[in-house]
Amino acid sequence: MACPLAQLATKICFANDSMVQLYKDHLFVNFDRAFTSEDLSIIMKKYNLPHIQFSMTINHWRHIQTARKHKLNCAVEEVMEINQEDDMDTLQAGHMRTTKNHIYGRTV
Repeated sequence: MACPLAQLATKICFANDSMVQLYKDHLFVNFDRAFTSEDLSIIMKKYNLPHIQFSMTINHWRHIQTARKHKLNCAVEEVMEINQEDDMDTLQAGHMRTTKNHIYGRTV
């Protein structure tokens, strides 16, 4: 319901087709532009620092989530033999599965 309303309001307020297209193509918009990783990292820092005394950013979150998912899904992946396929999380991070396995969630 909110997306069509945002598109209509954008068309009325800005009278700019590129702005309407921005609201049509993106689920979350930072007023007049798409959110960037830096925007989201700043927001995460603001809300995480008072609660966990650590300025967590998107990069930190990716490492934590990948390690957690790897720990929980490792046995399932071995049974299903899908370890080399690119999954949704890997593609969303802009990596191939081999990059994910090499960089994220590594422990001693």
